Formats: sequence, C-alpha cells, structure tokens
Amino acid sequence: MTRTSRTLIFGGIAAILLGIAVNFLVQPKPTIFPEMGEMDIHPGEVFAIRFPKGVSDDVDVSLRENGEKSLQVNTRHSRDDMSLLVTPKEPLEWQTSYELCFSLGRGAILRFLPMRYRSCSTFRTMRIRGATGAPDAPILVAQGRDRPESGYYDAILQAEGLNAFADIPLESLTVADLSGRGVLILDSAALPDALIDPVIDWVKDGGLLISMRPGKELRKVLALPEVTEGILDNALLLPEDSSSISLGLSRAPFQIHGPIDRISAGSVENDARQGLAALAPSPGTPGGEQAVTLAKLGTGHIASFAFDVARSIVLTRQGNPLWVDQERDGSEPLRPNDLFYPDFISMAHAAIPAADELQRLLANLVVSLAPLPLPRYWYLPDKRRAALIMAGDDHATDGGTPRLFKWLDLLSESNCDVDAWECLRATAYLTPDTELDPELAKLYESKGFEIGAHVDTGCEKPIDRASLLQMLHAQIKGFDRRYPDLPEQQTHRMHCLSWTGWADVPLEELGMGIRFDLNYYLWPPEWIDGQQIFLTGSGFPMPFADLNGEVIDIYQAASHLVNQSGVPQEQGISRMLEGALGPDQYFGAFGTHYDFSEDYAQLLIGLGLEYHVALITAQQMLTWLDARNASGFSEMTWADGRLTFDIDLAPGAERASVLLPATFRNLRLVDVRCGTLQKPLDVENIKGLMMDFFPPQPGECAANYAL
Repeated sequence: MTRTSRTLIFGGIAAILLGIAVNFLVQPKPTIFPEMGEMDIHPGEVFAIRFPKGVSDDVDVSLRENGEKSLQVNTRHSRDDMSLLVTPKEPLEWQTSYELCFSLGRGAILRFLPMRYRSCSTFRTMRIRGATGAPDAPILVAQGRDRPESGYYDAILQAEGLNAFADIPLESLTVADLSGRGVLILDSAALPDALIDPVIDWVKDGGLLISMRPGKELRKVLALPEVTEGILDNALLLPEDSSSISLGLSRAPFQIHGPIDRISAGSVENDARQGLAALAPSPGTPGGEQAVTLAKLGTGHIASFAFDVARSIVLTRQGNPLWVDQERDGSEPLRPNDLFYPDFISMAHAAIPAADELQRLLANLVVSLAPLPLPRYWYLPDKRRAALIMAGDDHATDGGTPRLFKWLDLLSESNCDVDAWECLRATAYLTPDTELDPELAKLYESKGFEIGAHVDTGCEKPIDRASLLQMLHAQIKGFDRRYPDLPEQQTHRMHCLSWTGWADVPLEELGMGIRFDLNYYLWPPEWIDGQQIFLTGSGFPMPFADLNGEVIDIYQAASHLVNQSGVPQEQGISRMLEGALGPDQYFGAFGTHYDFSEDYAQLLIGLGLEYHVALITAQQMLTWLDARNASGFSEMTWADGRLTFDIDLAPGAERASVLLPATFRNLRLVDVRCGTLQKPLDVENIKGLMMDFFPPQPGECAANYAL
C-alpha cells in the first residue's frame, strides 16, 4: 500500500470519526435543572437531568458543595423515563453554592475516546424564610428545609378561609412556639430530637399534629404505620366514607401527585387508628393502600399524609415542571396545557376538582379536630356557591364589546348594586387592532365593566421567552396610551395562551401590575374529547407558586368554560354550575372565554340567569379575593364552652360570611354575638360538616356552645 493510499485511508477514517464526533456534539444533549447560574433555589428541591430520548443507562451524577465537599444523592427515573430525578440524601444548606454534574458514555463507536461526556450546573440556594403571623395564631405551619412547597400552605389556608395561621422555619421552632397553638402542620420528613417529646406531649394535651410525608424515623417515633417499598409519582385518592371528616368529599377517586409513600391497609385499621383516604386501584397500584391516617393520642390527634398536600396541589394546578418549555401537544405556540399534556392529568378523573377536594380534606381535618372551634370565611360574597367570570376576547369585531356590555346593562335590574355582584358585568380584552372609542370605554368602565389589552403574539409559530415578554410589555403599554382614562390593567389573558417557563409569564405580568391571569385554558379539543373538566383541579383562583415554592402575588384563574374546547356548550356550562350548586359542592368562580363573533356569551348569560349565578368581571373577582384574604381572626380564646375572637374585616369584604362548627365535641353552637348584636345563624352541611353561617362585623365576637 502506498503512502498516498494510507494517507487517504487514514484521512477518510479521521473524517468519519470527526463527522461522528461533530454529529454527537450537535445532537440534543441532556439538560440539567436547575440551570447554570440560577439563584434562590430551595434546598429541598428535586433536581433533574432531562434526556432527549430517555434516561441513559450509563450516567454518573455528582453534587458538590462550594465545588469541594462531595454530597450523597439518591436518583430515580421520572414516570415518563425521560428525566433522572436527583435528591440529596440530606437537605442542602441555605445561601450556599453547589455544583451538580453528570457524565455519560458517548456510545460504542466513540467509547475509545479518553473522556466521557460531562456537563455541570452551578447554582445557589435561597435565603431562609422568616417566621410570619401572630405568635398566638391557632394554626402553625412548620416549614422544613426539605420541602420547597411548604410556603404554599398560606395560600391553601387562606383559600379555605382559615386565616388565623402563622409560619415558622422548622430550624427556628421551639417548645415555646407550641404554646397556645391548636394545630401544627409539620411539613418535613423529620423533627429535631429536642422537639420530639414536647410535640408528643403537646398532642396528648389536645393538639392536632398533621404530618406531611414523615420519614421512616419520624414514623417510628410517632408510631405511624411503616411504608412499603416503592414511591409513586401520582395516584388516585379515594376518601373513606366512615368518618365525617371525609364523608362529604368525592365518592369517586381523584388524582394526587407525589412523591407518595405506600402504606399497606392492614397496618392501619385498629382501635387507635383509622384511615381517612386510600389509594384507589390504577395502573401500577393495587388499591387499598392508605394515604391519610388518623390516630388519637391522649386528648389530641396525629394525622399523617403519605404525600405532601401543598406539593400535590401546586403540581395539580400548574402542571409538570419537568415539561417546561416543551411543545408537547403538537400545536404551536407553547401553552400552559403543554405542562399537562398528554397524561400528567388523568382525563378519566378530571371532572373532579382534585386540588379543591384535597384542600377540603385538610380543612375538614383542621375544623373537626382542632382543640377549639375555628372560624372560617366563606369562599364568595353573600354565601354564593358559584360565579361566572365573564371574560371575552375582542378580535377587532364591529362593535362586539359595546354591544355585549349594553345588553348586560339592559338585563340588569335598574337599582342593582355592582359591588354586591347584583349587576350583570363582564370583562373585554381588546386586541391591538380592535376599535373602541375611548369615551365609550370610559363610560362602560364607570358602570362596572372592565376593559383591558389582549396581547396577541401570533398563533402558529414558536415563540421564545424574550420575544414573548417584549410583546407583553409593548402591547399593554400601547393599550395604556390609547386609553389613558381607564384604570391600570390588573387582569389578563393572552391570545393563544402563549407561555414560556414555569412562572415566567405571571412574574412578568406582576411586574406590570397584573395580578389575575386567565391563561390556563381548556385546549386542545381533541385532548379534552368533549369532557367538561377542571384542568387545574380547582374551581377557584389561587396564587401561583414559583419553582422554589415561593408564593407569587398573582392569581392563577383557569378559563374553565371555553367556546372552542369542543365540549357541548350548554352541557358543559350546566355541568359546572350544577356541580357547584348541587350535592357535589364543587364550588367555584369559573373563568369563561368567548369571542364576540358568536353566541357563546349569550348562552353563558342565559344559563347564569337560570341558575341565579352572579356574572362578574375578572377585576371584581380580584377585588373580592384581595379583601377576603386580607381579612382575618385574632385574639382567639376558648374556655368553658365560650369562644371569643376579633374579626378583622378588610375594605371590600363587607359581604363576607363567617362559618363556625355547628357542633364541637358534645356541644352545639347556641348563639354568636358581635359587639352588642346577636347574629342570625344559618346551619348548612358543607362537605360533610355541619356549619353555622353568620354575617361578620369588625371587632370582638363571642360564640357560646352548650349541651
């Protein structure tokens, strides 16, 4: 063989190898979460390595503190086998830098190369959250360093009207902090050794301990049933019908998200312990395994969840964080529903508001077993069980917005009270090319209607984060210039529901003064398949949560009733309203979507009137939520059958209702007096518990219970 031939052959081999190497380098690579340089990561976050074609068999993971100290980690595959989930064996420290790395083989053809493929991400954990709330608040949430979503219990308790609560980092919890408390929600796998005996003594003296996914050692200490092998990422929860706490909840199973520990049913049922909810049969689960258990200890109780309620609710509402920025439904652009599509939400069970039912279970536990009767605020004004948030998108119609507003005004009683939700009102979001006279817009705004920008990013092309946020700013500022006399826009829904990241859009909206987002929307129709569902598992707006568990001061309000979803329109509206008003008690303020070029709005109006449901603007709902959540209860004392407490009623919450348990232990509520006035009591069965409603007034109240 000549030198030239050898040169050509080796040159050819080199070119092939170079081509293979180049091809390897340009292929999609695994992605690390958190991304390089991220700050404010929660120490308890589950990290992930996302693979483009499924988790590699040949992958090594390392985690180092400050680039030096090596830390042990546990790894497991995600349910879809596309991500390797990485959990430190011990929670990370606050305000510390870490480096997460992985390496993997380059495949058989490049195996002889001296180095494996390696990628790293350096990030920093967040500052520890401070304690909040009154030192005598009856409900205390202990936030563990291992639980990012523990801060979301504030939003859950507020949504359930249990506004007398406080938070404290578990590292800061002392025996003194338990004094005067009635309920301790422990959101951590462990409890410091110095607190174990005091907490048990506190329970024996009447306290209610609610332990969220306790670890094996804590389970032993609290004499809880042992967990079996295997962790579930999601399951179906079925409340038991043997306890008033769970009797009024869904009699059909609904979805929860994990990690979920598995607890055999046989280890629970005995004289001292009962199950409140079990896992229902589903693919991969035999059913019957207990997920929520209750035990009596002394005069108090210990309730244990095999999963973290706050995490389950956040994921149910906002979707799968591992699917961020993935176009999954085959329909551009990215939308919030891509965080659910195709199977993060179980369509067979999505007609049940899973997040709401889970919250009701937690609330029923607190109300039933706290050592004192706890007052609550009702969800909506004037004891309403449902409302329709009338929000339409005007795409340059010929007078669609003023025509609908005029009709709603004519249908309203002449002396109706807008603030009492007696008038029929609606929101119109206008695209940039929609013509509406500014003077006419101001006139309808003065009547209680709402008008805002409908940011249009285009529907059939991918859009990146930077351009999406730029369009958001430009179009809302352009709207402000066109309508300078309208109030600052505080609610919004984007055309085509364009979305990026996990909470990028709401965070950007919040920076612009928007605090109510309607972008979570039933789509696409072929996926919904004609079913009227709760995409977010909830009928109510609640705050967004960031990936580190921080609560964001902007409400996620689903667009439940959508003209384009493929759901039979009259059937879908009736189903939602009957679910709220009927025995299921799936209460809600249901977001709507209609265009001004068809008659879906008229159908909503007609059925709203038929069911005697308020038709309101998105702004009216936001105003109510802010006022209700700013209201509270304080100075609570309980002795000899008498509960005294102060009512703090924020402006805008004047039409609120307060609830108290109609019976407590073996006593029944006899009367409630606020100041010198005796309040009328109206008893109703709410999710299985008999509750007395009464109209509040600011100041001191006293509730008397007697045999």
